[in-house]
Amino acid sequence: MGLFSFLGFSSRKGESNNPLGIITAQRKELRQSIGRLGKAATKLRLTGYVEIDGKRREAISTKIFVEKGRAIRVVGERFGRLLVEPI
Repeated sequence: MGLFSFLGFSSRKGESNNPLGIITAQRKELRQSIGRLGKAATKLRLTGYVEIDGKRREAISTKIFVEKGRAIRVVGERFGRLLVEPI
């Protein structure tokens, strides 16, 4: 196992960022949000907050900047945050 693999980084698509393979309840909940729609609760300058199903969550944007109030779609989970893209 290389250093990057130990730290949880992977070049393989779909491989966990968790080096021990443990999926916490929080990560399970985040993964269940994939595909859901919501809106940016704050400006996302790569990171910020989104609202999905009435819950405010930390998010990372696939774009550099997303305006507050813009519609978003959850496309994944990274480092305990939702990965979102504007729609």
